[in-house]
Amino acid sequence: MDKMDGLYQSGAQAVVFMVREITHICRSMQKRSPGSEGERMAARYMADVLKAASAMRT
Repeated sequence: MDKMDGLYQSGAQAVVFMVREITHICRSMQKRSPGSEGERMAARYMADVLKAASAMRT
């Protein structure tokens, strides 16, 4: 596998990860109008998911 294959696989994995998490937010959380509690909950959830994922990579 050359460097470009590795980059492609990493990018594809990132896309799958983000789609899965965004789908979870859309299906599981309340409406997310700008400035609403639902928007704050979704933002906190996504921040926690990304922090956890980042910690796993280091």
